[in-house]
Amino acid sequence: MFEKGATVYSVAPFLCDVQMKYVTWLAALLTFAGYASDSTLSVVAVEYPPYVTQSRSDLGSNFVALQAYLRQQNLSDVHIRPLFYPPARAQRAISDEQWCATFYPPWQRKDVRFVPLGNEVVKMGLFRNMTDSPFRWNELTDLSGKSVALLRSSKERFIPAWFKQAGKKIVFVETVEQGLELLLLSRVDYAFGDEHALERLSAEVTGEQTLQFSETLLATQQVGLFIRNDCWLNARLQQNKKAP
Repeated sequence: MFEKGATVYSVAPFLCDVQMKYVTWLAALLTFAGYASDSTLSVVAVEYPPYVTQSRSDLGSNFVALQAYLRQQNLSDVHIRPLFYPPARAQRAISDEQWCATFYPPWQRKDVRFVPLGNEVVKMGLFRNMTDSPFRWNELTDLSGKSVALLRSSKERFIPAWFKQAGKKIVFVETVEQGLELLLLSRVDYAFGDEHALERLSAEVTGEQTLQFSETLLATQQVGLFIRNDCWLNARLQQNKKAP
């Protein structure tokens, strides 16, 4: 009981104020935790200079383009975590569920979307030993009866089927450089690669003056990133699009 005339102080406003501050702090903490978990983007990659490579401090032109894209989308806070694998290991990695984005094409997956990272287009064709005549063809059957070195990772694509139909012997290799080295050693007649492949040969292997890139192209690929449909980055991109 309080004495008559005594001043009575209510603690309710104080408790409410403390409670509100606690709730606000807890909400901010939870928001930060969720935000932090959605700020590291793991990207599966396979050594393929100059586009993707551990030999450069910027990890290659593809990673540079990805950083620029994230800045354009107001996502400079996103930290890129590169996951470099050999081709066979990369195939197993993207067959797993524990990844979000990849530069390594996930050809067999349907739950991904392709995000262009610029206007650069990679031109892919064949190399052969240098001759005086232009290197082009109308149909692959024009080159039938010959052997060709192809990337093992391309087994999932349409390109090997083309060569089989054209009656070619396929020799699978792990890297474009291995295929070019087989060509220089005359162990294959042709080697698959992109227009910049000769620049990646080691100093001990000189092919720029002895190998010829085809004028006819097998395929072109725009530089970009494959993102899983359930990757958190998609939600962030959508939020930024809706923001005024």
